[in-house]
Amino acid sequence: LFPYTTLFRSSTIQSVETAFSAKSPSKLEGQGARAVIVDELFKHPYVEEVRSRGAALVKEFMQKKGSLYYVGSLSDATAKGLKNALDMWQNTATYGIIPLFVDASWFNPFIPIYNEDGSLQHDKYTDVRDQYGYVDRKKAREALLNNRRILEKLPNKKAFMEDCLQYPLDINELLDIATDSWWEDETVLDRKSTRLNSS
Repeated sequence: LFPYTTLFRSSTIQSVETAFSAKSPSKLEGQGARAVIVDELFKHPYVEEVRSRGAALVKEFMQKKGSLYYVGSLSDATAKGLKNALDMWQNTATYGIIPLFVDASWFNPFIPIYNEDGSLQHDKYTDVRDQYGYVDRKKAREALLNNRRILEKLPNKKAFMEDCLQYPLDINELLDIATDSWWEDETVLDRKSTRLNSS
C-alpha cells in the first residue's frame, strides 16, 4: 500500500496476503494509505496483528489520513476469527471502530423460494425489487422470514440454521456461536436453533 502524494496525484491498489502464517501481517508496512480493507473478518486468524499494523498504515507520521475497514460474512467462520470479531464488535469504543451490520434484506433482489416440504424451487425466486429496480427491504425481509418459517418446521434444523447464517437479519444471529464449524456440529445447531426459536 502506497501513500497518495501531491506529486503524482495517483493511487495504487495492492492486495496483501495476511492470513497464511503468524508472520504474514508483518508484510503490512508503510504509511499514508487512504484505505485498508481486511476481508473475511470472521475467518481471519490474525486480526489483532493486522489491526495493529493497519492502524499505522492509514497514518502519515502520527496524523490519521485514511480508514481501516473490516468486512466479512459467515460462510465458514473459525472460532478464533469469530472471537476476534465479537471482541471488536463489543469493544468498538476501545478500538475506535464505527460498527455497521448490513442485513440480508439490503442487497438480495431475488430471494429463493422453498416448497412446504423444504425443497428448493429451482430457478424460481421472489422478486423483491421496487418500481425503480431497488431492493424493497420490507418485501425482502418478509420473503426471507417466509423461507425460515418453512425450514424451521423440518425435523433436521440444519437447513434452517444455514439459511439464518447465510441470510442474516440480525447481528445476534451471527455472533452467538463459538465453534470452528458453522455447519457440521449438530449439538451447536440444536443449541442455536433452540435459541432462535425462543427469541
